[in-house]
Parts: sequence; structure tokens; C-alpha cells
Amino acid sequence: MAETALEFRQSLPNNSVVTEAHVQPFLRLIAAEASKIASLSTDQLKDFPVLNFSRLDFPFPIELSPQTLGLAKNASRLPSLHFDDCQIRQGLRLLDITFASDFLCCRSHLFAQMSVSDCAFEGKALLFGSRFDREVDFERTIFKQGADFMRSEFHAWTRFPGVRFGPHSMFEGARFDFGADFTGAQFRGVSFNNAVFERHVSFAAAQFEEWAPTFHEAAVHADITFESAVFAAFKHEQDWRAYRTLKRIMATFRAQEEEGFFFAFEQRARRKFVSHVRPSLWQQLSEIDYRSVLKVWWLQMKRGHENVAVSPSITNNFISLLYDLLSDYGQSIARPFAWWWCQLLGFSYIYLWCVESIDGKAQWLKAGVYSDVLRAVFLSLASSFNPLAVFNREAVVSATSPILSFVTMVQSITSLALLTLFLLAIRRRFHKGSE
Repeated sequence: MAETALEFRQSLPNNSVVTEAHVQPFLRLIAAEASKIASLSTDQLKDFPVLNFSRLDFPFPIELSPQTLGLAKNASRLPSLHFDDCQIRQGLRLLDITFASDFLCCRSHLFAQMSVSDCAFEGKALLFGSRFDREVDFERTIFKQGADFMRSEFHAWTRFPGVRFGPHSMFEGARFDFGADFTGAQFRGVSFNNAVFERHVSFAAAQFEEWAPTFHEAAVHADITFESAVFAAFKHEQDWRAYRTLKRIMATFRAQEEEGFFFAFEQRARRKFVSHVRPSLWQQLSEIDYRSVLKVWWLQMKRGHENVAVSPSITNNFISLLYDLLSDYGQSIARPFAWWWCQLLGFSYIYLWCVESIDGKAQWLKAGVYSDVLRAVFLSLASSFNPLAVFNREAVVSATSPILSFVTMVQSITSLALLTLFLLAIRRRFHKGSE
């Protein structure tokens, strides 16, 4: 039995072809190394030798699982494995395995299906530059330190449903000739820059955290979906550019609704990210002497109106926040309508406290148990729907004090703004074509 990867290689024909007789020695070698690292910590694994099977030709199927390796499920931790520049002709299957260190399969050619299920990659998973001729299936798999598929070619269906990717996973320059399924996947930063999607691609119910996904210069098929996807990355300067690119991609397909969503994400990211070139007022105040507070405040106020391309001004940030809260940047129909009802009820409550300053012309507004409530509600309705009628002497209900008249003016402006946002949201949602 070969005790090292080098001895195993020397036993092969031409030092490269793994025949059927060498499959079991190959598995026993991996199992023997796995038993040695069972009790080692992560730091100790750094000095553990790598099992290097690079530039080998595997004409038979490869399956690494607790059953084929003869390991217990709770002891199926494998050391660093290298399969760079390999020819894997009958498929690769990884089942219920934990890779305690790096896993490399770069520039390799897989002629048959690659299937990975219930695996965890604790180290780096590097598969860049590889070619996959048949289906690639990753199910219930975790990449703790990210995965690198740069410039890889997928010539059949590619599936990553529910996969958890570590920070800064890479699919830059990858090519997907058939469908790509990332349904329910979790990303902590992923790059699809310069990738090519020839057919359907799904990011339905995917989660994008920490860093927004980048698709700069990517060629995306029109059959792309982000249904129920969650985007929670807004704090980095590159996030708003990532959303801007996705917005432009959707605009090319005249996908009005998706374009609007990414426009909202872009604006939210512009507002929330912290600029390192132009720090905020609070950052400056935390770093300076208290005697300079007034000077910094005055300089900040002088530039409060400025419209800076990358770091928005205070004015823009405030308006952006209001637009976000009131209508989700024009994407929500229900939100401005809900806010309109809130203002109607809120001002009715205010008017009820000042009911003695409300004049009701109709007799049914002057008498009765609920006359005070009716006058307050009708004044709120009048201010919301017909503000000019409030100042008419013949109005059914009107304010008699200057202060209350000013309050009705504020409500009128608020109501008209919310109704405008409501109508614009309807138009934007059902507008034919992309604006």
C-alpha cells in the first residue's frame, strides 16, 4: 500500500493513469490521512502535508464519502486535496464530507457529472479554469472561505440550490452554456463580472449579505429571475455601483419592475455607505478637538446643498430617507396609502384636542354625542381631499384659530404629497416598458 501521494503516483502507469486496480489504494490513502488529522486543530492542519493528485487521469468514477472511505460520519474530515489539471472521465461525487483544509480542482476537465451533497469546505475551494461537460450539482453545501470558479466553463445544467457561500466567492469570467440555478443560495459577497449566462439563471430566494453581487460587463440572458431574493448589503462604496449595473441590465430587457427595485437598492446604498474620502459630520466630530466643533458644523452646513456624485449631501440624504420611508423609492403602492391613512387618523386626533376651534356649519355637526369626533374627522378629511374648501366661509367644517389653520395647511401638503406618491407608484408599477 502506498503511504504517500508520491508513492501512489509512482505506482501508476506513466505515473498518471489511475486504473481500476488503483482505485482502492487511492481511497485507502485518503482514509489513512484522514485518520491522522481527526484530532488536529485548524492551526495544526496548516503544517499537515497536502495530498497532491494533480495531473492524473481518472478513467473510473471517483466517490469520496464515509462509506467508500470506511470512516465514521463524525470523523469524515479530509486533509487538503489537490486535483489540479486532472482528467476525470467518469464523474466526481463528494458526499457528506468535511474538507478541513483547502480543496483544489483547478484547470481540470470533468467529462461526466459532478455531484456534491452535504459537504463543508472549511478551507479555500478553488476550482477556477475548470471545464464541466455534464451537470454540476451542489446541494446543502457550505463554503466557509468562499469558492473560486473564475473562468470555469459549465456546458450543462449547473445547480447550487441552498448553498452557503463564504465571503468574496468568485465566478468572474465563468461561462454557463445551459441553465444556472442559485435558488435559495446565501452569498456574503460574490462576483459575476464578465460572466456569460447563455440560458435561464435563477437567484430566486437567494440572500446577498455584507457585499452586493457584482455583474459588471456580464452577458446575462433575458430569462433571469431574482424572485423573493433578499439584498442586505448597503454599507460599502461598491454596493451602489453593483446595484446600478443590475438596474442597467434590467433596463436592457425593459423589465420595469426589477429595474425599479434595483434603482431603490442603488439609492439606499448611496445613502447608507460611509465614504472614506469625505467622512461624515459625526466622524469628523469624533476625531477633532471640541473647540473646533462649531467650525466643522458651519463648514458642513455650507456644503449641505452640494450634490456630490459619490458621497451625497445632507439635503439629498434627508430627501432620500423620506422617499425611502414613504414609498420605497416609488416601488411600494401600499406604503404611501398606509401613510395617508396614518396622517388622516393622526390629524383627526390632533383636531379632537382642539375641537373648540373647529366650526361646523351643519346642524348634525353641532349636536349629538359624537359631534366633537365628527367635526375632528371631517376637518381631517377636508384638509386631505379639498384643502381650499377649509378656508371657505361656506365650508361644512373649518378652523377658527390661526394655529389650527396652519396645522390644516401642513396636513394638506402632507396628504397631497402622499397621494402623489401613491399615484406615481401605480403608474411606475404598471407603466408599459422601461422609462
